[in-house]
Amino acid sequence: MSTDSFAVREESDSSPQSRQAENLRNSLRQARIHLAYEIAKHSPASSGAMGVDGSGPRIRVTGRRHRACFSVCMPLVLQLHPALVVLCMFGVYAACCALFAAIYFAIGEECFRMEGDEFDFNKALWLSVHTFTTVGYGSIYPVCASAHVTVLAQGFVSVLAGATIGGRLFFEVMRPASKIRFSDVFLLDTSGHTPSLTFRLVRESGAVLRDAHVRVQAQILTVQPDGSVSGKRVELPLRSNFFSMLEQWQIYHDINIHSPLWSIRGDLKAQLHVIDVSLSVYDTAYMQEVRMYKSYRHTAFVAQPAKFVGMVEMHRGKGVDEEGELEIKHDLINAYHLLEGESGLRLPPSKLGHALKRAVEASRRSKRQLSNYAKATSRRMLHKIHHMDPPGHASDAYSTTTMGADSRSPQ
Repeated sequence: MSTDSFAVREESDSSPQSRQAENLRNSLRQARIHLAYEIAKHSPASSGAMGVDGSGPRIRVTGRRHRACFSVCMPLVLQLHPALVVLCMFGVYAACCALFAAIYFAIGEECFRMEGDEFDFNKALWLSVHTFTTVGYGSIYPVCASAHVTVLAQGFVSVLAGATIGGRLFFEVMRPASKIRFSDVFLLDTSGHTPSLTFRLVRESGAVLRDAHVRVQAQILTVQPDGSVSGKRVELPLRSNFFSMLEQWQIYHDINIHSPLWSIRGDLKAQLHVIDVSLSVYDTAYMQEVRMYKSYRHTAFVAQPAKFVGMVEMHRGKGVDEEGELEIKHDLINAYHLLEGESGLRLPPSKLGHALKRAVEASRRSKRQLSNYAKATSRRMLHKIHHMDPPGHASDAYSTTTMGADSRSPQ
């Protein structure tokens, strides 16, 4: 079976013809989705509008869009790295000083008073630096109207630049330094009773994080009858969406009959396009709520049944009163292993399926063949699952009971 898809496997037996037909339908459905996806990805018009290009979702806005310069520039400034902000600060400082020094030099020597030597570019640069930093030693000063206006303009620019850069640095200092590391992959875990999509995260910041809430949305791609691809977003219910103290957290979404992914459980790799995670935690150091986001592309999905390797280990104390130590291995956050013998998604079995499964597991543990009574019980359970009891044929227990009743009836 291809690693890009997996067949839906139930707890009951089916005929080889029906299994082959189901596999053929799944293959054709997956090939159709992949073909439409590749066409949309290489089409400039559709990739921008639908957001299915390989580099990530894009948004294209048509028509007139009213945007102020401040609303465009300030988000870019706030997203700069702190080191880049410091470099920009020195760059703006040097550029403004050089620009106004050239203007002072162009105005001429007659508009300035100084002590000592003649007015040259070095003197003009000296005046520009003093004006921009608001130091003003008084060794050189303007005396004409044009020089006064230029000095006032440079003073205004220096105040504006200092306020902008200072505000950005203050924003960086006061912004919470909370950091969460998400796993790079999300898995299809079939080791439990119910198959589930799972990923995990760990705390990497020094501050204690409390009251964590998480929400998960999935973007599903479907092929329309005309061959076009359409998408929809659904919210995935989780086993638990709250964690009181965040250290390490593995998040599960069970693929059961109530799951929005139940209808596409056979084509998850082809139709599950994006998983968006929204996490909100309370940072106890900065005393405020912090929000973090993570997007998993379809390329991060491990379609084969797999399970994360355990990354939490408890070390007991040496003494009776000594507390133990909890070790969280961050290096294993992306470590997983494929589940052997699992080739597809296992559907939740019925009550009769549970009884049959327990009987088979008991026979494997004891390494003995099933008794005749167990074989008859297994056959009755399979008949009840399929609702295919052959007419005119009864089970051994029913036949024995009927014969006993006939033998006691009067002739």
